[in-house]
Amino acid sequence: MTSIERKKLARLVMLKLLPIFGGLTAVAVVALSTIA
Repeated sequence: MTSIERKKLARLVMLKLLPIFGGLTAVAVVALSTIA
């Protein structure tokens, strides 16, 4: 496995994880605003 392939894989993983993290932070913000 070359370093270029590893960089491509890392980018793919990041793109797949970003929407999940975004959704989690959005849910957390909504929950905090409803509690407060």
